[in-house]
Amino acid sequence: MIDHLLHFADEAVASAALPEFRSEASWTGDVLPVVLVTSEAEFGAPGDDGQPALIAERGVRPGFFLLAPTADLPGEIAQIERETGRITAGDETLTGARLDPAWAGGAAMLSVSDGPPQAEPVPAAISDRQFAQQLAILGVITEAEAIARAARGDLPAAVETAVDQLPEDARFPARMLLSAATIYEFDHPLAPALGALLGFSEAERGEIWRAAALL
Repeated sequence: MIDHLLHFADEAVASAALPEFRSEASWTGDVLPVVLVTSEAEFGAPGDDGQPALIAERGVRPGFFLLAPTADLPGEIAQIERETGRITAGDETLTGARLDPAWAGGAAMLSVSDGPPQAEPVPAAISDRQFAQQLAILGVITEAEAIARAARGDLPAAVETAVDQLPEDARFPARMLLSAATIYEFDHPLAPALGALLGFSEAERGEIWRAAALL
């Protein structure tokens, strides 16, 4: 469940902005007033009365805050996942603050969402067949050229053109690698240059390896 954090200058401003959630004495059960604690109070040794001496008061973020289950209300500054206490959208400067009181069963500390899923790691190597097949899928080479590469080691025209643009002393090693290797390593020293000559950025080359690994 997502809670929506609303921020106002004070409670009077909040009441004017959200009259439908305000009764004469209090806020409705669906809307919860909260305080954003930014630092805990510090206490020293007990004094003569036996009570710990207050060194620093609890720090709170200025303003008046409400948690509401409804989206797009006036004053909304963040969305918070109830079960984890993560900020899923909005003001990430709230990170590290503690909601007081925390909602039932929720985490007291606000943390930034993990965000969108990260891309899968690039496979260290793919087979020569996978590489040729993926280039054919992308239209860089023909299907016939992909089959000839997999069956006989013939280099497709686009690959030959790329190799011809390498420094002269690198052309023979590149042809040997591309025609005879049964696996292509992503981090091979020749791979970035050949990828660029075929028109691919490093990010695109990574996508080729990921997609080819699934073939």
